[in-house]
Amino acid sequence: MSQSVGPGYNDSGLVFTYDTNDINCYRGEPTTNIAYATSNNLTSNSNWWFNGGASILSNNDTSLTKPIIPNVDTTNLHIFSSQVTIVGNQHIGSAVIPVSPNTQYTMSIYFWFQGSTMQTQPHLRTAVNNTFVVAFNYNGDTNYMNWPRGKWIRLSATYTTPGNETGLYMTSYTGDYVGEKVAYFGYQLEQKDHMTPLVLGTRSVNTGLYNLADNTSITLTNLSYDSSANFSFDGSDDNIDADVQLTYGNCSIEMICKWTSSISDLFAAGTGNMGDGLSGGTYLMARATSSKFWIGMYSPQVLGGGWYNLDGSSHAVATSLSTNTYYHITLVNNQSTWSFYVNGSLAGSSNHNYVSNTGATRLGIFRNHVQGVGNAGEVKIFKVYNNQTLNAADVLINYNNYKKRFNI
Repeated sequence: MSQSVGPGYNDSGLVFTYDTNDINCYRGEPTTNIAYATSNNLTSNSNWWFNGGASILSNNDTSLTKPIIPNVDTTNLHIFSSQVTIVGNQHIGSAVIPVSPNTQYTMSIYFWFQGSTMQTQPHLRTAVNNTFVVAFNYNGDTNYMNWPRGKWIRLSATYTTPGNETGLYMTSYTGDYVGEKVAYFGYQLEQKDHMTPLVLGTRSVNTGLYNLADNTSITLTNLSYDSSANFSFDGSDDNIDADVQLTYGNCSIEMICKWTSSISDLFAAGTGNMGDGLSGGTYLMARATSSKFWIGMYSPQVLGGGWYNLDGSSHAVATSLSTNTYYHITLVNNQSTWSFYVNGSLAGSSNHNYVSNTGATRLGIFRNHVQGVGNAGEVKIFKVYNNQTLNAADVLINYNNYKKRFNI
């Protein structure tokens, strides 16, 4: 099969694919940037201030190059900066952003500093009591003396407001000596316990992830996220809905995945409502039992419902799997045979009774096949080929393209 741009992107028959490392695909966790409602250029004379000291203050500094932020048009965003002109320091900060009491927020901002020390590092303050509440951190480190100098870095701070609080703002001091400079860009306040990628406004459940095979949006309503704002599957009710058609009996499914808890069920794809006891559709499933991996097809439309497994009977043990380890898994269905590949090698195959069914596909990943309860894990890459069966050479090519990236 032909190869197109990107690792392992077999293009023939590819109807659905995402890659969380591709900025054209993964836009980020759904969120609303509350700060954007205060000022839609995220810096202006009306929402930044300074007092004390002496410096060159700019609310639209063009001497610095703006940071490159994926999926964000920064044309209308300004750099706010302050450069010391007389030994001392200057207090600078953003305007107050309205918030609700007893609510957790995370503020993030791009930060540039060229200097030796500053009297007070970047931190959050409250509007009501006007007090220092929490310091910003860079990758978890709150000691600004350890942060890189002369380059844009992204800081964040998380805080739960008290019962009387109505607003939050950020502030810091400029450097202590002549010529030292601090600059800020693209700040975000969101109602979360961690920061997510910058968005100008709101990123919805339909805009966080895109199908790289076309422009079809993907719904992420029932999806969890980790502290790094990367999506994960919590093992209870997480899934991804995609409006794509899949014809079982002549298709291939490829994924990079790992389990982060004990190995259990993994839905590859299905039609109908997966949360309804598998009723009303045909399901291609990958499953693991006692750390062994097997696949099968369930159809309630045949013989009152049943599994058609790799070995033609019960559990088809294919290969041992471990938790917290990435695997390249490929499932191939050619109307008469299942083929199951792990890390580029054929792990098992068998004949099966073919049932044709088409419909919208739900990627109900990491869900139990009956109760809707499974185990937690990650699926970094997922690809669906309709009316196309990958052969052994195709699978090996794709595995080789991914194995270094995921240390497989």
